[in-house]
Amino acid sequence: MQIISYKKISIQDRQLLLATKKVSERSVTLKKHKVGCIIMCTDGSTYQGATTTRTRAIGSTCAERMALDQWYFKHPKKDPAICYLVGTFDRESWQDNFICTPCGVCLEMFLELLIQRKLKKLKFMCGNWKLSKVLIADLSELFPQFGKGGWPYAKNIGGR
Repeated sequence: MQIISYKKISIQDRQLLLATKKVSERSVTLKKHKVGCIIMCTDGSTYQGATTTRTRAIGSTCAERMALDQWYFKHPKKDPAICYLVGTFDRESWQDNFICTPCGVCLEMFLELLIQRKLKKLKFMCGNWKLSKVLIADLSELFPQFGKGGWPYAKNIGGR
């Protein structure tokens, strides 16, 4: 896992993070939360999602889940390779230089995908709202770590 300058990533990754931020503008939200996600597959196809927030949590959808549902709906033969994520939240404690990462439910959905498809890894590129810095991590690195044993599900997907 590493955090690097937006300027140090490839032009393609910069373009996809910028497109992800534009997707986040389509969020449906009462609190001005904006999160966008683009999942790029090994064949270059992409699937988008934006947060929809309702007054009841049960009616809300994360951008990552929406993008993953688009992928499942179209059921491509190629597997997801990179998940791009950009978001901002209307909270007093949130700052535009913070980096938005997937919530626990989304992490679990991506874990299920890896296990179902027998994938070794899924890369995440999460940009801050200003698009000045980017977190690059594998799915296993985004889960909480437990002691020296590392990620408890690693044996299921060929991780560490």
